[in-house]
Amino acid sequence: MPGKDDLVGFVTSGNFNLGEGKGTGVANLFVRKVLGEDVEKYVEKERFLCIVREAGQGLGRLAKWEVV
Repeated sequence: MPGKDDLVGFVTSGNFNLGEGKGTGVANLFVRKVLGEDVEKYVEKERFLCIVREAGQGLGRLAKWEVV
């Protein structure tokens, strides 16, 4: 299980999206921790993988996130 040093942000709103047919959410990420100093080289819509987990729970779900 990832530790405290692996935390890169928080989901602020999430639910099942009927229009998308899957769960979606809005999150705040510390982008420089994930992408490093070269943030500008990542174009919009490039996707990355992460683990989303509810606070205090051991179950994590694999998720994709993208820069918008």
